[in-house]
Amino acid sequence: MVLTLKLNAREEIQTQRAHIEAQYEVLAMEEAALKILCTHPAVEKKYDGDGGSYYDPPTYWINWTCPDCGKRWTTPQ
Repeated sequence: MVLTLKLNAREEIQTQRAHIEAQYEVLAMEEAALKILCTHPAVEKKYDGDGGSYYDPPTYWINWTCPDCGKRWTTPQ
């Protein structure tokens, strides 16, 4: 998209921004649908944690990433 500004540049920018945001919403819904349909066959997991502190015990979790659909999530270990 080539940005061309007319005499009333502010209204033109607002109109183009609204158009871009509408496209983004559609694409975000399509991406969410892909993540639901994906079975994550090549999921990558990374074990992580913190060392705790004097007052709090250490906690551990697993970071999951699907390279196919881009979904990321965390589960406790």
